[in-house]
Amino acid sequence: MKSRIPELDAILRELEREGEIESMEDANRKLAQISQRYNASPQAALGGLSPEQVAQLLGGYWHGGPGLHVVDTLANDEISGAPFLHDARVLLRLVLEAGVVRETQAKYLPPSLVRAMMPLMKLPVRPFGGADFGHPPPKKEADIPWLEALRHTCIFAGLITRRRGLRVTKLGTALLADARAGELYALLFRTLFQEYNLRAFDRCDYAGLQRTIAYSFYKLRRMADDWELAKALSTAAWLPTAKEEPDVQPMFGDMSDIAFMTRVLRPLVQFGLFEERMVRGAERWQIHYEYRRTPLYSRVLRFELATSAPRDLFLM
Repeated sequence: MKSRIPELDAILRELEREGEIESMEDANRKLAQISQRYNASPQAALGGLSPEQVAQLLGGYWHGGPGLHVVDTLANDEISGAPFLHDARVLLRLVLEAGVVRETQAKYLPPSLVRAMMPLMKLPVRPFGGADFGHPPPKKEADIPWLEALRHTCIFAGLITRRRGLRVTKLGTALLADARAGELYALLFRTLFQEYNLRAFDRCDYAGLQRTIAYSFYKLRRMADDWELAKALSTAAWLPTAKEEPDVQPMFGDMSDIAFMTRVLRPLVQFGLFEERMVRGAERWQIHYEYRRTPLYSRVLRFELATSAPRDLFLM
């Protein structure tokens, strides 16, 4: 019967070519050698990286060491223009001034706080990347796509707590200082991409995209020096082995490019690492979005793909 894992088939065939196996210890030694070579070998299905390199990217909490490190030492004037950081500070300060903020029955921010935030916000307050397609002006949190993500991120990061209403924690108060802007920025970045469910931005499938998003960040570091369509970036920077069957919807077709745009590219825009622009297609009704990487990208995201000691076989 054919194996369901082609890589495992190849490893077993290589083990057969090693010749007669004299003992279980001999088999284990040969298998370890083959596994080590496999782990260190670039794979087309992994975008030219080795299984070991991909494992390093996908592991850890992005604090440092092999894989991805989100730099937390940047000065306030380098990152203060990032919309997500700016608006997190706005939310923290308004809640801190209030002392306690009573949520709505559905656990949203109260309309009074939303009204206070809107003139101060840099995050888009409308759907579709901020474009106005005839939607009525937003009045509550549910009307503003980014506000729910911002609130959840601040709670998940331990900056705001629910204790008979919303309150700013000691950590949230401390990280509001300009001198600690880099720490706040890095904490918000890690929390949004690792703990918030990015599927909330588009309601599509593709659960594997968020689990492997560090690979996408790695590939994007050498892409989009000039404006590129979201589709091209999605094709090149989505880990091939993490792509599920297409989520096809009647009006939009295959939603994979939209998912990559809403979960990877637009959040990077809100952290100041990419820029976005809307362009018209060949037909008047066609609208596309293009993206360009900013110089801040390489200052915030650092990658270290180390050569490690032999370890168990990775199958990805």
